[in-house]
Amino acid sequence: MFGISDNVKDAKLFQSFTQAVMSRAHISSEAKVKASGVQCTRSTGDMAEANIPVKEQQLCCSICLDLLTDPVTVPCGHSYCMMCIREHWDYGGDNEGCFCPQCWRRFAVRPELNRNTVLAELVEKFRETSQTSQQRSPAVCGSGSAGVLCDVCSSDKQAAVSSCLVCLVSYCADHVQPHYESPAFKKHRLVPACRKLQERICPAHDRLYEFYCRTEQTCVCYLCTIGEHKGHDTVPAETARDEKVEVIMNWNRKINQRIQQEEKVCQDLRKAIKTIKCSAQLARDEIERMFTEMLASIERMHSDVMEQLKTQEENEVRGAEGILEQVEMEIVDLRTRSAEQEETSQTCDPFEFLQNFLSLTCPSWTETLASPPPNPKVTFERVVHSVSKLQKSLEDICTTEMSNIFETIEEVQIFQRGKPRQTTPKPQAPLNPIPEPTTREDFLHYSCYLTLASSIVHPNLSVHSSKRAVKCASNNSLVNKWPQALCREGLTGRCYWEVEYSDSGICTIGLCEGVQRRKQSLAVGFGRDALSWGLDCFHLTYVFRHDNENITIPAPKSTTRVGVYLDHRAGTLSFYSVSSTMTLLHRVRSNFTQPLYPGFALWTNGWQNSTPSYFFKDHSLTSDPGHMSIKIINL
Repeated sequence: MFGISDNVKDAKLFQSFTQAVMSRAHISSEAKVKASGVQCTRSTGDMAEANIPVKEQQLCCSICLDLLTDPVTVPCGHSYCMMCIREHWDYGGDNEGCFCPQCWRRFAVRPELNRNTVLAELVEKFRETSQTSQQRSPAVCGSGSAGVLCDVCSSDKQAAVSSCLVCLVSYCADHVQPHYESPAFKKHRLVPACRKLQERICPAHDRLYEFYCRTEQTCVCYLCTIGEHKGHDTVPAETARDEKVEVIMNWNRKINQRIQQEEKVCQDLRKAIKTIKCSAQLARDEIERMFTEMLASIERMHSDVMEQLKTQEENEVRGAEGILEQVEMEIVDLRTRSAEQEETSQTCDPFEFLQNFLSLTCPSWTETLASPPPNPKVTFERVVHSVSKLQKSLEDICTTEMSNIFETIEEVQIFQRGKPRQTTPKPQAPLNPIPEPTTREDFLHYSCYLTLASSIVHPNLSVHSSKRAVKCASNNSLVNKWPQALCREGLTGRCYWEVEYSDSGICTIGLCEGVQRRKQSLAVGFGRDALSWGLDCFHLTYVFRHDNENITIPAPKSTTRVGVYLDHRAGTLSFYSVSSTMTLLHRVRSNFTQPLYPGFALWTNGWQNSTPSYFFKDHSLTSDPGHMSIKIINL
């Protein structure tokens, strides 16, 4: 295929060659007519066509800047190509209607476009007249006849119409007559007037170029063909010309094919542009609606929380104020009785004292107070903490999902640029980097509530009715599935939970990534593939597993409680031994792209003692069968 510059060059060469041939034929016929004394005349109609008082700019479309094609006139009076104004209104219009590109007059309703037949005929006549004038003009002659003067005229030199290749002289219409009339010039060869006649003469032999050497791609004379070009592939110049014309025609066909291909590409691009604009507008409208609904939902939740907070405050205050009023009245009554008893006790007359004592009543209350003592730590701080956790979770989820949304937007491309984009989001630093907590109180800020899924559980395990504990129900070692139980919740953001296990076997505290991996939980153990992580808890050691690689942690455990901290956004997973202090057992960093599902695996001592198991080969167990269980701590 040819490049764009080569196509343009070939097109210009073909155009120049065609014009030269037409000019040569026109000049030759005109010279013959003048030689026979016939005067060229033009009809009245031709004169009228040649003298149309219209400039080309007046018949050009202001959009494509070319002569009008299928001209149409809009209501404001301006005319355009039908295709140009349609595409302008299709791609350049707005919600307020279409407008004229010249005067900017706006039309509320898109005008109907009809072909202006009068203007179309005028444009066609102008185009034909321009082509005729161009063909007759010597300025466009491919042989370079523009500005060639007659070599015979002495004073007022006339424009040359022909050049003789024998005389090597250019003649005007008058001085070329002898070449048509006199037999002496019969063998002279006339060509359209050209400037550089000497270039048609072989400098080595002073003879006219009459042949073309295909071997060296140059024009040669007859003596050259029998001299230095002997044995070369030479043909007459006319034959070579016909061959080159055929080559140019082939080039032109390829150019036309390329033009058709480019026009098809343009149509496809216009269609793609229109499609992406419409799709983007629909997406904007839908996204605007969804964000409006999300904001309204958040506003409703905010209103519900504030209303519930206010209701709880009013109920508690109202109840406390009622009890307060009752207690205050009781205090007044008790003080009144105390004053009466004090006054009676100070009476000296025994008879009067005994009479007054009979009127006194014994207190009837019990040792406990009528109202319970108020909670000294009554506060809504836990509510604020819960809302803070919600805020952090929303920020984490929004940050992760916004990253995915931005990458999805960038994947909408008209042109495929290189390799397809990776669909897995890249790890990014959190918007507000928060260091990992150090104390248990700090970890509890990120506590989460987990429940076990009884539907995905090993036959040897039994899940408690609370869905917060699991234990070994049997010791059937013939079941070649991992004795694991998974939680229902998929975790993202920052989360913390604690588990406590019995010290009579092996337990694994693990996590797996994604819904598909969760469905395969019994087929592959925690840490045995790239989508799961597990911490095996033995009698005196811990073993961290991931992607079937093991890391032994030779730290004696001082407690049977383990805390797990997950920062999904930062890609951090940490295991801690929980006692009076938090002891880091192991920390791993990864690129989490899907929610993580916590889970547990359990083995009792008796299971391995009865029959060797392929699950553990490097750690021996005690002979005590024991009972293995694990539970999730309420934080």
